[in-house]
Amino acid sequence: MGKRNKKEIFEGGIENLTPDQVIFCLGMYIKMVSNIEGFTLNTAKTISTFGLDDVIEIEIKNKSINYIYDKAFLFLKLIDLKEKYHLDSIKKYINKDGLTAIKAGKEYFLKLEEYEKCQTLYEFEIFFNSSLAIKS
Repeated sequence: MGKRNKKEIFEGGIENLTPDQVIFCLGMYIKMVSNIEGFTLNTAKTISTFGLDDVIEIEIKNKSINYIYDKAFLFLKLIDLKEKYHLDSIKKYINKDGLTAIKAGKEYFLKLEEYEKCQTLYEFEIFFNSSLAIKS
């Protein structure tokens, strides 16, 4: 398999992902969503040094959060829960932190009324819950 560009990957190329790429996609989602608070806090501190209007600061913070959730979701949606090797690849990496990140994404997109993303995240939540129950 040759190198693929970002557009090919994010615009629907879930076929032919290697198990390592599937694990990477899950890890990127979890890492990005788990670090949103730290990122937005650092962004807010930096923005406050510019002396901008409070409304502009809030808008920048909200846009930053939206950007991170959207980009994180792009990684997650590359994982196909109907593909056995995708499921087998991520099973051992499922933990409570990942479940927390999945729930956070679902809550965020629910507020924005992006129900298709919520449905995808709900399917991951079910898979995570069942996998965690088996591990217990």
